[in-house]
Amino acid sequence: MRGLRQALLVGLGGLLGLGGCDRVFGLERPRADAAAEVDAPADSAGVSMRLTFQVLESDGSITYPPIAGAVVETGPIDPTVPLHGVPVAGDGTFFVNRDDPTQAFRLVFTANGDVPTELQSKLVSAHLVVPLFGRADRMPAPPGAIIAFSPTGGPASYLDARIFTTGLWTRTDQGMVPGPARSLAYTASAVSLSGSLGSLASAAGDIEVLVNCDANGVALGFSAISVPGLVANTTVAAPSVWMLPPPISLQHTDTGPGQAGMRLMRAEVLGPLYKAVPTTRTWGGVIASAQMPSFVAPVSGGADDAVFLDLSHEVVSPHRFVDPFTNPPLPTALLRRNTDTRTYLGRQLASGFQEIALVAAGATVDVAYDAGIARNVKLAGTTISGTSDGVIVSLASASVANLTFDADRPVDDCVVTLYTIGPTAIAPVRRFLLQQPPSAVPLKIDAAVFSPGQSYVLGIVCRVGYSGVALGDYTSVRYPFSTATLYPAAFTITP
Repeated sequence: MRGLRQALLVGLGGLLGLGGCDRVFGLERPRADAAAEVDAPADSAGVSMRLTFQVLESDGSITYPPIAGAVVETGPIDPTVPLHGVPVAGDGTFFVNRDDPTQAFRLVFTANGDVPTELQSKLVSAHLVVPLFGRADRMPAPPGAIIAFSPTGGPASYLDARIFTTGLWTRTDQGMVPGPARSLAYTASAVSLSGSLGSLASAAGDIEVLVNCDANGVALGFSAISVPGLVANTTVAAPSVWMLPPPISLQHTDTGPGQAGMRLMRAEVLGPLYKAVPTTRTWGGVIASAQMPSFVAPVSGGADDAVFLDLSHEVVSPHRFVDPFTNPPLPTALLRRNTDTRTYLGRQLASGFQEIALVAAGATVDVAYDAGIARNVKLAGTTISGTSDGVIVSLASASVANLTFDADRPVDDCVVTLYTIGPTAIAPVRRFLLQQPPSAVPLKIDAAVFSPGQSYVLGIVCRVGYSGVALGDYTSVRYPFSTATLYPAAFTITP
């Protein structure tokens, strides 16, 4: 990023002047510049598709490298007919046989260490993508790697020290600590915002930013460096100066948060599961790219995490903070979240709304929570929304469990995750990509994924932000980007 690199140059110039030394999957239409695809068998009817990463590179470009080890299976919707594996070419291309183009097909892919993800659709072309912020070919962070900051003119102490890295996107919270020098035990404490924790290098465009925040999480100043690389059990450093640019201000109005509680407490949504103590949180900051979906990290029992660099935690508008990411600017934005949390079998389940809205410095944006939330949820004919946890769902020896629900507002798509839930963990079993809520045509869940007597809960995330999903295009991201998450009643299956 030239803005942070400009800060690096300013910092270096300052040191020289003082006599010193020496940057949650989806579907996409095949691109015109895509690599050659797998040829369709001569005697088959079907469609060619791809499965790749969707990568935000350090220069801001987006690439589509293949996912090593990805597995793809296809077959008819009828789960009594076994799925069959299909070969995946080096560029991620694969072929789906469709003898009858009017019939929906079932596609299951497993990639990047995630649980199997299933799509039931009649799409005639698609490019399945796993969003990833930062290069796909990253090397793992070496053990014991430490990054040292020694900013000239830095504060004597930090009220709330926060360290971000860009290129490979991470954050580390250090809290109230002495200054001005700070060390980051990168491998031990940095948290990757997307993908595995990778090794940083200036040649790859990675930048490290130390930020001092006040008690409200408001960024007051920063220092940026770019170390040549990380070395195992070694401290690396680069010179810098402390930067104190004028703060910017972002403002918002709250159509969505004002309606959040009413939408959640309705009988067809949470009903008796609503705890009437919703939590509202607001963050001001920047997103990595307005061309990528920011909500890309599913959270078991909660709302999806975002790749969002928070620079203000103020409760009320306006949100003022120093912005380290200015030339070229990362998009400034507000992240607003309203959730209502309950506990079942010792695990927390947070249903609610969140939205990332782009807003320029000095401007005002309305947070509307546009995404519809799932309601009238039924599994195998049993209602599991608007009722208490512990529902018994009988499959009556059926080979499928039909899932149906609608939403209280229009949505672009939904992602349904089946979780096991118990006193020790809530863990994903399978994900389902839905182009629309299955109100008319049910989602057919293979009964074989359930174990009798096991407790389960569904996480249903409906989204507004993918305008081209009806055509299989998940690259057309738009903001504001909204999600609505519902954890309906937990249930146990009987055969």
